[in-house]
Amino acid sequence: MPMRKKPYKRLPNLLTNYKSKIGMEKRITGNVLSDGLCVGYIVKWTDDSAPLDYKKAQAAEERQQTLLNEDAECDRFHEVKNAVAAKLTSLLSCTENSTAVAGDAEKTEIIRSYITILNDPELENDVVQRIREQKVFLTEALTLTAQEYTDDMSALEDEYLKQRAQDFEQLFAMLLSYASGNAQKKVCIKKPCILAAKALSPIDLSEINKNLLLGIICEEGGKTSHTAIIARSYAIPMISGIPYAEIQEKDKAVIDTERKLCVLNPEAATASFYTEKTVQLQKEKEYFNTLVEQRAVTENGVHIELMANIGSVQEVSRAVAQRADGIGLFRTEFLLSEAGTDFPSEENQFKIYRAVLQAMDGKSVTIRTFDIGGDKVYPCVHLPREENPFLGWRGIRYCTDNIKLFFPQLRALLRAAVYGNLYIMFPMITTEEEVKNLLSLVERIKKDLHKEKIPFGQNVKIGIMIETPAAALIAHTLAQSVDFFSIGTNDLTQYTLAADRNNAKVAHLYRENHPAVLQLIKMTIDAGKKYKKHVCVCGEMAGNPLFTQSLLNLGLRCFSMTPANIQKIKKEILSAKIMDADKKQKKEVR
Repeated sequence: MPMRKKPYKRLPNLLTNYKSKIGMEKRITGNVLSDGLCVGYIVKWTDDSAPLDYKKAQAAEERQQTLLNEDAECDRFHEVKNAVAAKLTSLLSCTENSTAVAGDAEKTEIIRSYITILNDPELENDVVQRIREQKVFLTEALTLTAQEYTDDMSALEDEYLKQRAQDFEQLFAMLLSYASGNAQKKVCIKKPCILAAKALSPIDLSEINKNLLLGIICEEGGKTSHTAIIARSYAIPMISGIPYAEIQEKDKAVIDTERKLCVLNPEAATASFYTEKTVQLQKEKEYFNTLVEQRAVTENGVHIELMANIGSVQEVSRAVAQRADGIGLFRTEFLLSEAGTDFPSEENQFKIYRAVLQAMDGKSVTIRTFDIGGDKVYPCVHLPREENPFLGWRGIRYCTDNIKLFFPQLRALLRAAVYGNLYIMFPMITTEEEVKNLLSLVERIKKDLHKEKIPFGQNVKIGIMIETPAAALIAHTLAQSVDFFSIGTNDLTQYTLAADRNNAKVAHLYRENHPAVLQLIKMTIDAGKKYKKHVCVCGEMAGNPLFTQSLLNLGLRCFSMTPANIQKIKKEILSAKIMDADKKQKKEVR
């Protein structure tokens, strides 16, 4: 009679079978940093390869056995700084020579920002001063300086500036790694995978072969971080807020940004579902790629303009890659985030606007002046507490009351207009008097520039956002004073329906296709038609395929959206038929 196996010897097999039956699938909701869907096996960005955590870093030197030589430590700092600068410069030269590739323009700007921080005299002074005054070694001086910088920035309320704290953290991590002799350790990715990290710096991401990255899972990181910007530029799905400790090397994972979901160890059915879905999405992507060079023309021969919405210089490359007919909305508020506690300078703004205009190579670029207030708060802008900020001192109302902010922007815009086809757009208009006042301000600045013998655009088009019911209702009057309209359906919808788009309790009331909203859109389009003024929709509605046919039927001939949605909308247009009376209308000339 064969001896039965003892229970403890059978336990591993029993546990394995049990695991296979119940599954070990774990679903974690995260924060979407870059849209997409992917299925793959995980490669962990290990502790050895990751930047040092300076918050826990200890001085590499044995302080008990080594006498501090301040001059030697300062010299060592300059050596480390030069080594990091050489590394960044090398990366910069590589990316500058390949800006035709999507994402490289973003990478170039980010590396330049790191070099700017590294070369800041204040940074060097702070590190050297700590070495000499606090009598500490280099690694400790770097640690203390980094901690001070990032703590100060992390304490700010502005989300964008909080993410800039990561830039300082990651740069100091590079300095620390070089100072500690760990600079050469890195993960070597040899096959397609999902990369998992506690935090991933843009420099780390820059050195990874993006063709092998199916997706990125991080514990830390926000949507405005430079790492997220690069990921979006390369269309790599990325999600944060996933505990690093939960992730195991070579585990299978799913990133589903549509559901804000990361699935670890998916069950067979889950994996099969997502694998099939990725195949479908890949076919869709390949189809969209075939549309890039096609003009957006309806079945009955009406050409439709497809423009791009952007929020930074880095996004221009995506608009160009998708063959956008122009920039329908350039949000300039990022300049306020980057300016810190001071207003952005005229010269800095001029260079940025010029770069965008030159990149678009003669295509129209609509730049919206600062849209401040409501849910948009910046360190350099001091707004009073208001009971109803969305109905208060915001948009053009704030700017016309703050000439020190507004005039430099208008001067920079007019100067930049020499380098391209510029359209200036003013937000939050409700009265004809506001428009007339703005036009007089523009003329005043033109006279000032002429007196100063500074070149400026003589024939810049001036337009307004239609994002309040008041503006839509008097569109026929406003059309006689401006060159174009751009309909902001996000605000127009919430103002028309008295439903805050960010309030979950009234989200069911927020409907862009509500008859009242559609009627206001039609009134605006009709006014543009009557007075031969260009009309575009630049709100989220323009990039939603569900609304494409309806907007076409209302008479809309220009859509502006995030670059990623251009081909989706083009697909709808190619199969659309114009149902209204002017179905034979051809492209309006801007």
